[in-house]
Amino acid sequence: MNVSAIDLNLLSAFEALFAERNVTRAGSRLGLTQPAMSNALRRLREMFDDPLFIRNSREMVPTARSAEIAPKIADALSTVRGVLIQSRFDPLESSRRFSIATTDYVEFLFLPSVHRRIQKEAPSMSFALRRVPTMFALPQDELASGAFDFAIGPFPLPLTPQSGLHSLPLFQDRWVCVVRKGHPVVKRRLSLNQFISLRHVPIAYPLGEGRGMVDKLLADRGLKRTVATTVAHFISAPFYAANSDCITLVPSRLAKYVARFLPVRVFPVPFAQPPLEFSLIWHARMHSEPAHIWVRKLIADTVRQRPRSR
Repeated sequence: MNVSAIDLNLLSAFEALFAERNVTRAGSRLGLTQPAMSNALRRLREMFDDPLFIRNSREMVPTARSAEIAPKIADALSTVRGVLIQSRFDPLESSRRFSIATTDYVEFLFLPSVHRRIQKEAPSMSFALRRVPTMFALPQDELASGAFDFAIGPFPLPLTPQSGLHSLPLFQDRWVCVVRKGHPVVKRRLSLNQFISLRHVPIAYPLGEGRGMVDKLLADRGLKRTVATTVAHFISAPFYAANSDCITLVPSRLAKYVARFLPVRVFPVPFAQPPLEFSLIWHARMHSEPAHIWVRKLIADTVRQRPRSR
């Protein structure tokens, strides 16, 4: 391959396609029309002699070759941008788009405040919010490839040096129990025996695991709960509890919020549990990039404050 003939714009097109998994959205990210982006994909396929992305019913899925080269292309583009970028960053002039992977809990309670500040302090900047597979699943490959700029969640820490990731603590929370008002079993307090006797509505377990943190803590005591329905989102779980005799566990800040308008009661978990430590995670290749530093500080400063009433 003649390296001097390579169009670096194609690498930016690949980065956008890998992040968005959609030709139209990738073109919008780069300010290109859909035909221009399709042409860039055609040239990329010729360059790498590989389809790179295979279309399914919902999105374009990266091939094995695409997943292999994505982190290398991200690193190469980061190096080029580092050479060209000015050391001084002006948020008022920035039109950068950052991708954040997180849970619906964080998106619902904290990120609207981040959005409000961004609109005021960097009006041309934008965010794309992505869902992590589960609350504890750190999207390490996506951070390395550049598909995600940040991840926010209670991910396993400390990070290994080999991961190439950095972390910044944001806040703590704890699991609490939510049941409907007028529950036939749970009255003034929730005992461990009552907790075990009820049918549960947990949030989806981490990928690759047959049980979640609560189940492991119960197993240490020789106990097991009965699951009625497993839901995919934190925000939906209290609605199941409000409309049944089931019990659900959600972070305390979310429980406090939904208890203002749902007919539910909130109780402490009837056994010891470690706190949920939420952190901001990013890849080392963006660690010294001025815009990235500015956004990290804005997110941390905003999220560490108590969420405002909505």
